[in-house]
Formats: sequence, C-alpha cells, structure tokens
Amino acid sequence: MSQGDCRLVSHVVNTGHGVPNISCIKLQRGNEELEDVAIGSGPLDASFKAINRMLHMDVQLDSFSLNAVTDGEDAVGGAVVKVSLPDGRSYTGTGLSTDIIESSIRAYVNGINKIIESATQCKQCRTFARRFDIDHFYDVGTMGIEHALLPEQGLVAPGEAVIGMIGVDGARHQSIEFTGPGVAAASGIAGHISHPEEVMSK
Repeated sequence: MSQGDCRLVSHVVNTGHGVPNISCIKLQRGNEELEDVAIGSGPLDASFKAINRMLHMDVQLDSFSLNAVTDGEDAVGGAVVKVSLPDGRSYTGTGLSTDIIESSIRAYVNGINKIIESATQCKQCRTFARRFDIDHFYDVGTMGIEHALLPEQGLVAPGEAVIGMIGVDGARHQSIEFTGPGVAAASGIAGHISHPEEVMSK
C-alpha cells in the first residue's frame, strides 16, 4: 500500500426494517485515521456516502456485483464495483471478505485508491512535462490514447520510435511525446534521460 492509499480499519453498520440505515466507517490514509458517519437508503449506500464525505470526493457508484469465492458457512464473498468521477472516468474496485458488507466496502475503497493513484500519476506527468519544457503534452481526457494520438497529430512517422506514458486501470490515458515533433529529430531529451520514472518521482 502506497502512502496515499486508503485502508479500511473498521465499519459499524446499523440496518433493519423500520430503522435508519447508518454506517460508521474508519479509514487509514498514510499516518492519518479518518472517520465519518452517514445515513443512506441501505447499508452500502450509507457506507459509500461516509467514505465520499470523509475523503471530500464526488464518486458515483455505477455498478455492483457480489459472488461467492469459496463454499461453506465461512464462504468468502467477492465484491466488484464500478465507480466514476463527474468527468466520466471510471474505475473498477474489488474486495474480499466473509462479510458481504465488508467485502463491498473494501471494493469501494479499492476503487477510490485507483482514483488516487491515477491522480498521482497525472500530477507526475505534468511535473515532468513542465520541468523539461515538453511542448507536445496532452493532459488526461483531452485528446485520446497515445498510440492513436501521435500519428493523428503528425508527430511521428512510420518507422520512428515513441516513448509514452500510459494511465492506470480505468483512466483515460495521458500522452507525452518526449522527443518533440518527429521522434527522429529530437533525441535531446530522450538521449540524456535513461530512467524517466526516476525524474517523475522527484
């Protein structure tokens, strides 16, 4: 788990016929513990609302499924959720537990972590592009996938090599043409950066 990832510490859910569905969720993010309570139309709705509120995120649940992974009284349930952001980007989260509510919460948190990871990678790409004055930088969601974008923009020709940055699961891709217009014409930046990932992490 990276420093920015969230981990489920505990959950307490109050649900039943004729009573409010209330969920209290506690997460750990780095060295910080976060806790919030929410009321929802069901135990999962309340749990997801609590997570969104404590993280100050506007995440929408698009789909949810639950399947038994093992058999017997202590069967493990596997939950899969698809969540999305207001801009349309979607992410898939998975979670496992013998408690179906817990496995669902874990899946939602897993989807949240993918959103955080995607945002971190996007920030690193922007920093890298600014540091090395890369002209042809196409931010997330603006142009498309790099292997289609670069030929369409006339930035590469047949036989030329391309170094690109690809997004994470569910994310729209970012593209950086490290070598300027026409890869063959600009070995300058690519020539003296043997490990671009080291630069991006600084």
